Amino acid sequence: MGRKLKLRLALFVAVLLLVAVGIGCWYFGYYRKTPDYAIRMVERSLDEHDKALFHRYVDADQMLVSSYDGFMEGVVDVETAIPDEAKPAIGSFTQIMKNPIIASFKEALDRYVETGSWAEGDAAEDTDIAPELLARSGLQNVEYRGVDEISDPDGDSTVASVLVYQKEAAREFTLEAVLQRGENGDWKVVGLRNLGDFIKTRAKPSSISTSTPRPPSWSATTGSSARPR
Repeated sequence: MGRKLKLRLALFVAVLLLVAVGIGCWYFGYYRKTPDYAIRMVERSLDEHDKALFHRYVDADQMLVSSYDGFMEGVVDVETAIPDEAKPAIGSFTQIMKNPIIASFKEALDRYVETGSWAEGDAAEDTDIAPELLARSGLQNVEYRGVDEISDPDGDSTVASVLVYQKEAAREFTLEAVLQRGENGDWKVVGLRNLGDFIKTRAKPSSISTSTPRPPSWSATTGSSARPR
């Protein structure tokens, strides 16, 4: 092998190493500390039924507490069998029952992450209220269709637009998932700020067929496609 050829080969290998180091620094030093990465890890945790990974990137306690009022308001609002004048009293009752209902939701959420199903197991207690509320909310009949975009972070918070398809209402809806950056730099999902509006879509069926909608991009920054769930 000639001297010039060896020199060119050495330069080529050096360039490859520099590129590899650059990609590694970008991935480990930057990308893993972005909202986009956190959302990808949430999807991966659901695909692999990895509860530990899920809770690393989702603050379930904060998400359930911050989303509770909107959720219950939506459930009460769509119950046509409840007289309008009785709804405020029911709303007050849901506040009294807030802690046990949230505890029930947390168990149901863990069950969903581990099994991919909201259905109760044989050992479920009769007092578990989450399955009934989830059925009334329409969340059990939702198809995940990806993330359209993630807004530019405003300080330590941002919003991911999560596209879902509500089968009963036959329409798409964009859930707004709130993410916050923790002290270690990782981003976590901490809330769904328009969950009540989503639940109310069950009472407003679409006249337009959306059985075969466009596949959304994973995010505005990556442009990769998302898998339906």
